[in-house]
Amino acid sequence: MLGSTAWLSSPSCSMSAAPPCIAPSTVCVRRRRSGRSAVPGSAWNVVSFRAPSHDNRYSCVMNVTEAAAALGVSERRVRALVQSERVAARKVDGVWQLDSLPTVRSRRPLSAASRTALSEALTNRALGSLTGQERARTAERVRQLRESADPGALLVDWWGFATEANDLGSQLARHAVEGSGDFVAETIRSRPTEYLRDPADLADVVSSERAIQGWSRQQLAAIAGVDGDVVLQIERARSVPSPGRILKVLAALNIEASALPDVVLT
Repeated sequence: MLGSTAWLSSPSCSMSAAPPCIAPSTVCVRRRRSGRSAVPGSAWNVVSFRAPSHDNRYSCVMNVTEAAAALGVSERRVRALVQSERVAARKVDGVWQLDSLPTVRSRRPLSAASRTALSEALTNRALGSLTGQERARTAERVRQLRESADPGALLVDWWGFATEANDLGSQLARHAVEGSGDFVAETIRSRPTEYLRDPADLADVVSSERAIQGWSRQQLAAIAGVDGDVVLQIERARSVPSPGRILKVLAALNIEASALPDVVLT
């Protein structure tokens, strides 16, 4: 990235200096070279802009390098967008020219801590040691992803193109950017069979899924058709209810288990 950015609004945005694709009503961006001021008539380096319309799209013709700078992603990512036909582009003399860039994000990106919490929840299929507001917000985000018609778009918004890490959330956001939305949705909604031999694992899975569904213990017990204290016993991992009652609770949560804790007779 070259230097700082100067914002020039019409009519001070000189049409003689700006690329021809920018209309007079456009808010322009002149990027200064390091150590030099942007002055009238100086050369444009990398140009992006915000058009005052409801579409909120970039519509200036850019090459791959300029598009990568505008989006804050790698050139490889821009080429992937082109190949997946998620952006309008054409080759001119063997060089890609982009006619538009993806719509500006409609949600604020999550903080690094929130992204980590969500990614771990997706990886482990449980909320683990999360507590308080962080636990509640992460559960709500997992529910939004499952219920969304396009969970990949949510992930791209939440990750804000910061997708270079190798955690599951970043990987899924990359797949979404590259056009593999169906794969992202399938991964988000799939639920492998759980091995729940350890009462602590059973407690974590049940309490986490209940939070993701937004149910109280009493609501889960009523849906499962068990006494109210059965859910409490499971989530506290102190005394293990009978396998039949555990299976009823798991079925209410749409969880399949390949193993359950042993019942200790007293």
